Amino acid sequence: MELAAEKTLRGAIGFENCKRTALIVFLFIAISTVKITAFNIFILSTDSLQIFLYKFGITFLLITSIYLILMGFKSKIPFLIFYIIQLIYIFINLIYYGYFHSYLHFSQAFALFSEGVGAAGDLSTLLSPKLLIALLDVPLAIYLLISYPGISKGIRQVKRINRAVLISGCLMIITLTEGWNYLHNYSIVNIAKANNSASEALVVQRYGTFANSLADMILNKNDNSLLSQLKYGQHITGKGTEGTKPNFIMIQVESMDANAVNKQHDGQYVMPFLHSLAQQNVYYPYTMSYHEAGGTSDAEFSTMNSVQPLSDYPSIDINNYSYPNSVVRQLVNNSYTTVAFHGNIGSYFNRNNAYPKMGYQQLVDMTKMGLGNVGWGAPDGAVFSYEEKQLKTIKQPFFSYTITMTSHGPFTNANNYYNNSLYNDVKDPTARCYMNSMSYVDQSLENFVNYIKENFKNTYIFIWGDHTPNVKNSEYMQASFTDSDKYFEFVPLIIVTPDGKQYTENKSVASFLDVAPTVANASGIPYSIDSDGMDLLNRPVNVNEIPYRGGIFDRSILFSKVSQVKP
Repeated sequence: MELAAEKTLRGAIGFENCKRTALIVFLFIAISTVKITAFNIFILSTDSLQIFLYKFGITFLLITSIYLILMGFKSKIPFLIFYIIQLIYIFINLIYYGYFHSYLHFSQAFALFSEGVGAAGDLSTLLSPKLLIALLDVPLAIYLLISYPGISKGIRQVKRINRAVLISGCLMIITLTEGWNYLHNYSIVNIAKANNSASEALVVQRYGTFANSLADMILNKNDNSLLSQLKYGQHITGKGTEGTKPNFIMIQVESMDANAVNKQHDGQYVMPFLHSLAQQNVYYPYTMSYHEAGGTSDAEFSTMNSVQPLSDYPSIDINNYSYPNSVVRQLVNNSYTTVAFHGNIGSYFNRNNAYPKMGYQQLVDMTKMGLGNVGWGAPDGAVFSYEEKQLKTIKQPFFSYTITMTSHGPFTNANNYYNNSLYNDVKDPTARCYMNSMSYVDQSLENFVNYIKENFKNTYIFIWGDHTPNVKNSEYMQASFTDSDKYFEFVPLIIVTPDGKQYTENKSVASFLDVAPTVANASGIPYSIDSDGMDLLNRPVNVNEIPYRGGIFDRSILFSKVSQVKP
């Protein structure tokens, strides 16, 4: 009698333990599903209750299957590894999307791994409350790990055949759903094959970022697949002119936002020299930046080759690309000396391999200059000073391209060698460091530009930013906006001409695609280039549209929208 009662008691306790285990596991899976669904919704340009419910249902079935398998192991290691990878994956993807407003791909992450590690210090400018969603199920995950032996035992007490049926049922529903999607031309196979930004957004909406990366790896499995995505514009030619060819000084300033040129603090301009230079020369206050999968390197890729960079792979890292549209190669083929200066190491973004293919005869990085890191990269002033000495020794006409580093996020580099007390009262630390950095950049540009104007009379000077700084608060607001599923960011472009031409554009935006045609025409060489850009030094503007991420946009409408964003 007592033995029977004891067995009954143990059975009851066992049943209660199973119920508790099932409840805890169910709650964990449900909250994890909410976390993953919310993560996907956060990186969609459009959302609705229907999208949320669809993603929640499919995610719940998939996550249930995965965790039932993982918790079937006696060891907690498989569960722990999967959870940590998932946590890091969500965190990185949210940060990437918050900065680039596009999706991170596996192939892209592998290609730019070293650059990503080097840029890790920029994370402080990218933190967002949305990142907290990655931690939503952490308390339950910790509880499961602490109680794992009992939890795992409870899971294993369920008959294997019952667990297999449950897992198979989940996977069967997912398979049937995808079959229905396929029959209605709405499966991942139907959507992804378009291989453009619109189809990618739809894949992420219905299947998530992981599936999108897998589809990208299949569709863009080699260099030829990537190269086929590059879209060149209409064919433009120039016969060339007689006379002395001008020099070109091209300055690509790190994180210089369009609003920085006119930003004031306590009644004083943050960049007084550049503001004055803009008013006295050719000034395009809003120039659309192509800031895609290649990060900063997309700036020189698009300006020198007049072609849109890829959104899913760093264009400058395509090994088999010969840069057939490079304006630099056409210059060097017409007796120009071509040289580039960079305040970082030449291997960064594969520049030491890509630049010679573009036509650069020499890439001088901070190592060749004998400069070291002060913060991250060499100070702009030191780079410009070195360049001044080098320009004295090279044959004219020359084409010189400079990439600066001081104002790279998180904008603390300048603090190592410069402080403008005017910004000590700026409360937001990122905005304060950004303004201090741009103040230093302004002084460095003033010294260098004045040197060039005094010593090389027949010279064009182009100054622009590579992309916006991701600073958006009450003390500084960058020149960017989102329209539908597209994110637009704008930088300034100032052109100093040998004849002192003055013009300020107040109706339409310029584009990185305009730089190469402008240089080609101003050089006086015979040239042939395919471009959707235009010559910015010959008015009136005759190209009213800009291609961007699979769409075509009116320059004047873009100007109207971005000009409403005040610093």
